[in-house]
Amino acid sequence: LLSIKARIAAILPADAPPLRRLVLTGGSSANQTIRQFAADLFGMPAYVSEGTKEAAGCGGAILAKFAWWRAENGGMGTFEEMRAADADNMKRVAVPKPEATKVYESLVDAYKQCEDMVVKACAANA
Repeated sequence: LLSIKARIAAILPADAPPLRRLVLTGGSSANQTIRQFAADLFGMPAYVSEGTKEAAGCGGAILAKFAWWRAENGGMGTFEEMRAADADNMKRVAVPKPEATKVYESLVDAYKQCEDMVVKACAANA
């Protein structure tokens, strides 16, 4: 999860609105410790779909629906607007603790530096 957090800025367009919630899927989304950790790390409330625990299928379907929905709306609309109709199927399972989020945020640069060192070491040994 720290790897994903370290890459969010590079993944999102510069003019993207801030992310406002996590949708957790898969077997680990049933684990309250992981739910809280994800909420704290990303500084966003965490939600789970009450209809499924299938990570790849659910996540892929949500992204496909968003792409289709935006195409149907002339490229306009936010993920939150699309998901408003599905709100009944989503349950908030964790709320971030600001003090924990601050600690995780301070680790992102150190994580990136460690990752860069590993990449350089592997390249040198190739």
